[in-house]
Amino acid sequence: MHFWRLLIHARDLLIPGRLLGSRRIAWIGGQGPRLRWRKNEGGRKRSIEEAVAIARTNGVEIPEDVTFFEAEPGELKGEWKGFRSGQRFETARGPLVAEERDGRVYWQSHYNREGKIPFRIHPDVLVSDEAIIAVFRHEMYELSLFRKVFLQSKTRSMDGTDYGLQVSEGHPGNFHDRAWDEADRILARVRRQKR
Repeated sequence: MHFWRLLIHARDLLIPGRLLGSRRIAWIGGQGPRLRWRKNEGGRKRSIEEAVAIARTNGVEIPEDVTFFEAEPGELKGEWKGFRSGQRFETARGPLVAEERDGRVYWQSHYNREGKIPFRIHPDVLVSDEAIIAVFRHEMYELSLFRKVFLQSKTRSMDGTDYGLQVSEGHPGNFHDRAWDEADRILARVRRQKR
C-alpha cells in the first residue's frame, strides 16, 4: 500500500464519526460521492426489492418505467473494498445505448423489450443501506436530467457526443457529477434525520 493511502486510511479510522472522512473519492478522470457509506450491521445484504423499498422510503423517486437488477459478480467493475481505498467502483450501470448513424442517441434506446429502463446494481452496494440510498438517488437524478433533455427535443434525441460527455467521469459539472452531489445531499439529510 502506498504511504499516502495508508495515512488516509489511518485518518479515516481514527477520526470519530469520520467527520473528515467526507472527501470526494476520485479515480482517473472520475467523480464520485463525497460521503463515505457505512455497511449494514453484520454486513446484511438486501435484495433488490428491499433496496427499492429502502430508496423510496428515504425520498428517492423511482419512475414506473424503471427496473433494477442485481448485477452478476464481476459484471460491474471494482468492489467495496477497493472503493474504500480510492479505487474504481462501478456501483451501478444504466442501459447501454448506442449512437445512431445520424450521430444522435434516442430516448427510446433506453428501454428494454419489456418497456423498462434497466439498471444493474453492484452486489456490494446491497450490503449498505446508505449506499443503496446514494446510488439509487444518483442513478434516478441522472436519469431525470436526461429525461428532461430528451423530452424537450422534438425528435426525443440528443447529440451522441453531448450524451457521452454527460455520462462520463472527469467532466466536473456534468450530469454524472451533479447526480453524485445530489446523492450526497439526500444521504446527508437521511443521516441528520436519524440523529
